[in-house]
Amino acid sequence: MKKDSKIDAVSTFLGHDAAFDGVINFKGTVRLDGRVKGSVISDEGTVIVGDKAMVEADIQVDTVIIKGSVNGKVQAKNRIEAHPPGRIHGELQAPNIS
Repeated sequence: MKKDSKIDAVSTFLGHDAAFDGVINFKGTVRLDGRVKGSVISDEGTVIVGDKAMVEADIQVDTVIIKGSVNGKVQAKNRIEAHPPGRIHGELQAPNIS
């Protein structure tokens, strides 16, 4: 019997010199280290906001890990984690917030 495993490796990366304006819709794990403006959406994905990232977006994902700056509404089906030097300005909604 084959066991289902969730892939934790980063599948998509936005570097610190990059900027994106629009909707990011993804599966898997995305790491954002640049500037993002718009929306970040995933039914089962994880988004990692790097420590130098500046995100002005509404985020709707499974899990959010914030180490950078987020300005917007953050909704997670599973959990939201904030780590130093993370900064969040907006509304948070998740069953687990740490």
